[in-house]
Amino acid sequence: MPHILFLGLFSLFLLKQVYSFTEDAVVGYLTTPFLEKILSIEPFAEPVTLEERAVLVNVLNRQYGIKLDQTTMVFQRLLGGYVNDTFKVDFNHRSVVLRRLKPNKYTFADNQTFQYLKSLKGNPLFPEFLFFDEALGISAFAYVPGRHIRADEIDCELLETIAVTLKKLHSMDIADFVKHRPFNPIAFVDKKVSHYKLKEKGIIKEISMIHQHLFGQLAGITPRQALCHNDFFLNNALYNQATKQLIFVDLDNLAIGNPLFDLGSLISWNDLDKQQAKVLLEAYGIPELSEAYNEVYLFKDVADLHEYYIHLRYDGIFNKMMALKYSERLLNKYQFLFTPNKVSTFS
Repeated sequence: MPHILFLGLFSLFLLKQVYSFTEDAVVGYLTTPFLEKILSIEPFAEPVTLEERAVLVNVLNRQYGIKLDQTTMVFQRLLGGYVNDTFKVDFNHRSVVLRRLKPNKYTFADNQTFQYLKSLKGNPLFPEFLFFDEALGISAFAYVPGRHIRADEIDCELLETIAVTLKKLHSMDIADFVKHRPFNPIAFVDKKVSHYKLKEKGIIKEISMIHQHLFGQLAGITPRQALCHNDFFLNNALYNQATKQLIFVDLDNLAIGNPLFDLGSLISWNDLDKQQAKVLLEAYGIPELSEAYNEVYLFKDVADLHEYYIHLRYDGIFNKMMALKYSERLLNKYQFLFTPNKVSTFS
């Protein structure tokens, strides 16, 4: 299927050259549902390089105190990962997942995060944490069978499973974790703007106004604390079809936070429609139009804002398309800030 994506994008490139399409016109065409579906096709993982193999073998030798033979090992790159490269390594009748921090990337996780994960051995919500090699920036987990959830298979039963699993996470005892620095979604988004110098990239004036308004609204909400994933794209969880169980992976942002951000970002980043979101929130225990329901949607907007900034940072048609997608969501909802006599809605 990736060759179809290539041919489609190459055809659009030729059309742009022949008919002198503007980039905005191409972006508008790319946002059609048909092409959005093509762009969502999961690519094939690239082979593991010789340099990567050497690093992975080195860290396993150091951690386990054994001399491993590369010729008897099986290396596989796992798909996904914005901050880390992820690999599955089979050796000595065991399978380990190694996550290596990419160059010039930042992770919220630290030694205290990994110490906490170590204490969770046996918890069915997480894969078993094995070790963290700080010098190489590599963390290791036991391999867990499962697969990522596809957007086209999300139904009421699956949404209820996600809600129940999130509720279990948010209900965990946080006494051993409470002294760890909390995850603040507002500070997280603000840091993106300053760290990546996004103001120089041309933030839409109205988006800046929404940013200020939205964070003013969040300043007055009910404080809530729980252990949260804080990065809950559906590809950051593994689903076991046979047991109907969900396991959280990509735990770099695991920290004390507001559980409603997990729900709001889940709705935003996984493009749940209003009915899907209603099923999710009701299964979690949040009735429609309650105070918590409205706050979830404020956090959804924070997640939309985050994605707008992320894609604004990079060049290219795809990133422009995604920045347009998230900016339109925000501008449509918050048009009352720029148009007299308009009111806000929570959808």
